[in-house]
Amino acid sequence: MYAAMWRWHFCAGLFALPFLLMLSITGAAYLFRVEVENWLYRELLYVPPRHSPKISGDEVVAAVQKAFPGRSVASYVPSFSPEDTAKAALSSPSGSEHEHGTNAARRSGRRGTSLEVFVDPYDGRILGSQVPNQRLMKRIRDFHGRLTAGPIGQAIVELAAGWMFILLISGLYLWFPRKKGLVWGTVLPRLRKGKRILVRDLHAVPAAYFAMALCFQIVSGMPWTFVNGKLLRVLAGSSPEGPAIAQPERFHSQPPAAPAGSSQDWLADMKGAGSPRSSASPGVDRLPISRVVEIAEAEHVAHPFQIALPAGETGVYSIRSLSTDPRDTFYLHLDQYSGRVLGRIPYSDLTPLAQGIAAGIAIHEGRMWGLPNRFAGLAAAAGCFFLALMGGVLWWSRRPKGRLGAPRRVENFVLPRGVVILSLILGLMFPLVGASMILLVVFDRLILPRIAAVRSV
Repeated sequence: MYAAMWRWHFCAGLFALPFLLMLSITGAAYLFRVEVENWLYRELLYVPPRHSPKISGDEVVAAVQKAFPGRSVASYVPSFSPEDTAKAALSSPSGSEHEHGTNAARRSGRRGTSLEVFVDPYDGRILGSQVPNQRLMKRIRDFHGRLTAGPIGQAIVELAAGWMFILLISGLYLWFPRKKGLVWGTVLPRLRKGKRILVRDLHAVPAAYFAMALCFQIVSGMPWTFVNGKLLRVLAGSSPEGPAIAQPERFHSQPPAAPAGSSQDWLADMKGAGSPRSSASPGVDRLPISRVVEIAEAEHVAHPFQIALPAGETGVYSIRSLSTDPRDTFYLHLDQYSGRVLGRIPYSDLTPLAQGIAAGIAIHEGRMWGLPNRFAGLAAAAGCFFLALMGGVLWWSRRPKGRLGAPRRVENFVLPRGVVILSLILGLMFPLVGASMILLVVFDRLILPRIAAVRSV
């Protein structure tokens, strides 16, 4: 059993180790995205506070529309503090046009590129624009979750995360003390037993302490995965009372984008209920944005919030909170003419699973409790990086020269029933991992023994 677990631990580590290193580095960097972006883009995000009154949301939208005549404004975020700029997201361009601001913005005139425009809320001056997907932290997040390779990269990261579970379970089995009261080598590393033993203990002992942190990071990251993420959306969006989350694309041709990686970003993709539409009222003007802001505040939508503008005569105003606290999650849909509330989905209306997932995502990203959460996440990332690094050193230092050094394959070994059940559970929880486990067993048992060149690696 020990030899079999060691072989599985080796296989899982060989595949998952580079991903664990990458996820630790990019995850640690993304924890502090707010601080980094506030510094990098401070000229776009902030203006000197003034005593003069701010212009209305309609004036901000008009200023943006005038500066970018080839596009329509899809959504608007008001300025909620004296130093915050107002923001407007533009729909896909109908053609190229002159753009203001950063070099990235000037290069973004091609068709199909979304654009965020930053406006001085006091005088309507355009401060600049950005392509959201070109931001540094957005690129880091994309590499963290997708290897910048779209759905294929997303599936690879999901597969690696699932194998990290196998790595964790098999590692804990190998670490578990065989003698009662054993401290050195299990609770504390053996410092005077030579380099070989020390490297082993510096990998195994901290792993026992970081096991729960690694387990939580894997589980809380699953909502973004290719297969498991979709399954979670189905489960979390269903309840006896019906689906819990509204689907923004049902209410607007250009749904507003929540902050990259936020709980709202994930929840917004879940199955929605109903398709509220405004009653067509020929000759009646659309409700001013300033009035929409008043209604949203009366409904206690947490600041900051984003307003998606109506698309067409029957479109609705769709408002959602962009607060980093998942408990502030709120979706509100208003008739564009009368301001009548057509849909209201607060956090309390989410299913318990959806609430738990939203909280898990927030903790995963360091948004739940401010700096303490971020530093705890940084410690977890540093610990995982150290474990992966020491695992690599342990393998490299012990392998025979010129060989892979894989643990021997156990012949005629029948796995205990508990291990088989656990493997089935893992396979069902992580379908991609289950499929890969089957392929690995077939390769290890049927194909590998027939290849003489690799039989002794």
